[in-house]
Amino acid sequence: AAPIGARTFLFGFIYLLITRIASRFGTEVQNGLGVGIRLEGLCFFILLGFGFAASPIVGQNLGAKRPDRASRGAWTTFGFALVPALFFTALFLFASESLMALIASDAGSARHGAEYLRIVAICMSFTAMEVIFAHSFVGAGDTMPVTLIDIPITASRVPIAWFLTTRLDLGPAAVWWTIAGTALARGLLMMLWFLRGNWKRA
Repeated sequence: AAPIGARTFLFGFIYLLITRIASRFGTEVQNGLGVGIRLEGLCFFILLGFGFAASPIVGQNLGAKRPDRASRGAWTTFGFALVPALFFTALFLFASESLMALIASDAGSARHGAEYLRIVAICMSFTAMEVIFAHSFVGAGDTMPVTLIDIPITASRVPIAWFLTTRLDLGPAAVWWTIAGTALARGLLMMLWFLRGNWKRA
């Protein structure tokens, strides 16, 4: 449980540091980030439900000495999870301004929040990838991939965002791209590690 607990704590701590970096660009940027992350969270918690389904599917089938069925169950769950992921991808790409107008307190916050949603829209499918396969590893009793992928990549958001905004002066969009890029990397690496199949012998 320790790696999963560390991962959960890290997400909250990194969010505080990223918010601190974004606050350099003013209250509107900070508010836009806050609202954008909450809207993104709607998709994340739906995907989390699929992840909670994948974990026992993998665990029970491994216990039944059916690693082939465990693998098929994880991939099938990922296929189902792609439905809401692609829905939110389209929603964030084409309706971000309308969503932010309903929630944001001012036009400036809405503009920055909409920009955030359009950028992170590209990684929704990779977030589904990360959530499903991370929970599949947990179901298999192999939490090492989650530790070695999630923790360092998530922690890297802070120095990357700081460098892009402070040294290169690329503006708040650099923070959004940092979040999207690291989410994409986590999902892709989680899937590739799952394909190795070491979890079947955990």
